Amino acid sequence: MKRFLPNVHPKPIHAGNPTPRIRYDRTSAAYQLGISVRTLEYRIAQGQLATTREGSKVMITHSELMRYARCNHTDRTSPHGEPCSESNALF
Repeated sequence: MKRFLPNVHPKPIHAGNPTPRIRYDRTSAAYQLGISVRTLEYRIAQGQLATTREGSKVMITHSELMRYARCNHTDRTSPHGEPCSESNALF
């Protein structure tokens, strides 16, 4: 017999709450960016996302998510673009 787990997603930044959270855990941050948790972990390991720690929990600030979302991202499949920095932010 298969057991099905409910499809649980964190609430989006502005769903019913006009004030965004200050910090997000990895799962919530990945959801906000529209990427997988594993991809988020790769970006953290590459230094593309700054994190803080709350005990053993890895936390990412709202401003860091917004900074990352504004950047022109590159990966192995895209030869164009530049790494994320303040000088090439989209906004």
